[in-house]
Amino acid sequence: MTNITNQNFPHLLKLKQIAAWQVKGVENADSYITARVPSLQRGAVWEPQQIEMLWDSIMRGFPIGSIVIAKKIEGQNNQHSPILAKTSANEPQKCKEASHHILDGQQRCNAISWGFVNPWKPDLSDDVVLWLDLKPGDRVKKNTTRKYLFRVTTKAHPWGFDHGDEARNLSAGDIEKFKDRLKTLHNPINWPTNLHGELISERDFESGKIKRPSPKLAMPYDAGFPVPVFLLFKYFEGGKMDWERLAKDEWLSLITVWTGSHVQQLDDYDRKYIEQGLAIADQAAMVIEQVPILLDGIDDIEQIFQRLNRQGTRLDNEELAYSLIKAYWPEVENKVSKLPDHLKHTTEARLVGLGVRVALTDETSEKIEQEMSVERIRNIFRPHEDKSKEDIKRHELIKQFIENGGLENSLKWIDKHILYDIKNREYGLPKYLRSSIAWHSRDVFAWLMLLAKRNQPVEEHFLLKKIIGLALTIHWFGVDKFKSINTLVKYHNNFINIYISDLNPDVNHPSVRIPLHSVDIEAAFQLGENSTENQLANWTDFWQGVVNFNVDGDKYQEKDATDRANKYGHFIGKLRNERELLVYAQRAYIENVFDGFDPSNKLMWKGHNRPWDYDHILPSQSLNAQGKGMKKYLKISQAWQQSIGNLVAVDFSFNRAAQDIVNAYEKYAESNKIEIFSNELSAFVISLDDTDESDPTKQFVFAAKNRLLAIYQEWFTGLKIEDYREKCL
Repeated sequence: MTNITNQNFPHLLKLKQIAAWQVKGVENADSYITARVPSLQRGAVWEPQQIEMLWDSIMRGFPIGSIVIAKKIEGQNNQHSPILAKTSANEPQKCKEASHHILDGQQRCNAISWGFVNPWKPDLSDDVVLWLDLKPGDRVKKNTTRKYLFRVTTKAHPWGFDHGDEARNLSAGDIEKFKDRLKTLHNPINWPTNLHGELISERDFESGKIKRPSPKLAMPYDAGFPVPVFLLFKYFEGGKMDWERLAKDEWLSLITVWTGSHVQQLDDYDRKYIEQGLAIADQAAMVIEQVPILLDGIDDIEQIFQRLNRQGTRLDNEELAYSLIKAYWPEVENKVSKLPDHLKHTTEARLVGLGVRVALTDETSEKIEQEMSVERIRNIFRPHEDKSKEDIKRHELIKQFIENGGLENSLKWIDKHILYDIKNREYGLPKYLRSSIAWHSRDVFAWLMLLAKRNQPVEEHFLLKKIIGLALTIHWFGVDKFKSINTLVKYHNNFINIYISDLNPDVNHPSVRIPLHSVDIEAAFQLGENSTENQLANWTDFWQGVVNFNVDGDKYQEKDATDRANKYGHFIGKLRNERELLVYAQRAYIENVFDGFDPSNKLMWKGHNRPWDYDHILPSQSLNAQGKGMKKYLKISQAWQQSIGNLVAVDFSFNRAAQDIVNAYEKYAESNKIEIFSNELSAFVISLDDTDESDPTKQFVFAAKNRLLAIYQEWFTGLKIEDYREKCL
């Protein structure tokens, strides 16, 4: 065959040839092109439903677009393929040398490749397993436009997703049923002899360790007869499926145990329909567009990448900045990808972005470095002769910080000093909150990294509490988080004496809401035994009850309402539904019951980023007035029913076992694991009709209020916020 790798006209490759770029051993997949993803590209971001829908399109002969490649870019490393398993040393598997780099279409390449992956092969990843449901039944008629029901299972969702086009998460009840079926599947009697070593032990089941099995040790729950797609291609030859050989494969015996049926039960119509789709997929080809070889180095490639990005799934500024850094400094990806998994508290793009900011914030800086624009990143990292001395210095500072372990050490410092463990279980953060700060308050997380860069280990408990207290205050109640953090940076040498009120030099435009004392929160709520019926009736939501109406149920004057809004309203508006306060209060339960859960990789947990439910102690349906008429005190009851005063974090299995129990006392009073923060559980047992009466309404509202205050006090008192809340006048 003539070598045409340097030609610029489009190429046409079959799907198996594209899959062979990443998957070893794909038969009849020789190609004169081997393309890999260059460092400057982003990582895989496709959702499971996108993979499923792409394969449905493939089997039906729908167009699926083209791929853009370039001749291998000099100086660019190859990204680790998500298809290839990493070695025990967290190193990428070595694979065939690339002749080209992929500039656009890597997600489609990955999705195609999963159809040829045998997850039992040790050199291939089982992060994703792609299945085809051979007996979907009514599933292809309800809530879907699909004709072929492909199912994706992942490490976060080894049970798969529902069969609709959006592939929604399964319910907690279905997940528990999945786990029950898993026990039957893992009976050694059912397991193929050569795979016995992969079995989940009975001891693990009994100990409750099986929260999420590996995808290769499970099967999709919402499926009639799911078969791994790689098996279908294995037994598909000459446009025909060898059903007899497929039926004898050891996988099929497991699938029969899982589903209670077998492949021989497929009727002729189903077999022909499946064969028709496989024949289309087997012969399908994609257009591979190659950019001209006469380009002016990495600058042109970077510009092509940006313009292609504008047409596809858009990168945000953070991801685009990281891509530019990798374009000019590809080695950075290796440094970050080799970080231990438990230190990857957020995406690689954010970790590097934070690292850049911390590296450029020196010992004397009074402000933390801002997020950089794409143009500034380009100026710092582009190897041009006319680069300014200042940009050369910045480049060196960043490289030194990341290459010499500064980034990794700062992440270790954060985990050592602020995470919940045996030494600081009185005040330490659950891993979930640590990662939430990284995801939702990047300025706060950058400050923690800066503390790690500037300080020796901190041993004093009072100072650790202050660090955590300040971080959470700004994380939860910050108005201008960047401004608040810069105040902390400015006073870093006098850190021990700083107050939260110091973060608000302009009281008319606060950068953070100062946490209130419990007595002030009580004053804000204005709810007590002397509350009038008129007040309860007008307390229709938190803003009305706190800001607009007084204890008699009469409206405040405009000036008084404005004062109450500034003093109480904005803070209470955030407090009433801050679920992370509940997570902090329940940190012992969260860390003990979910000890194997670390949400560092949020992409893995996307759509299901926690293994617990937020359960309403008083269920919502208890106050459902639809079609039943409005009750006198329903609004205030509903407002408190939706607050954290009525929420508790519980594991899915507990919630499933208790989901039919409406009586809060029966549901929670006997639980030894869960800290409820209330001795008034009986008050949470009210009905819709009860909200027409003031006494049961008061009992519930006051119980929910007291519980909210107890949850808040666990944080406010436990971290001694009072000691550094506000300077005494």
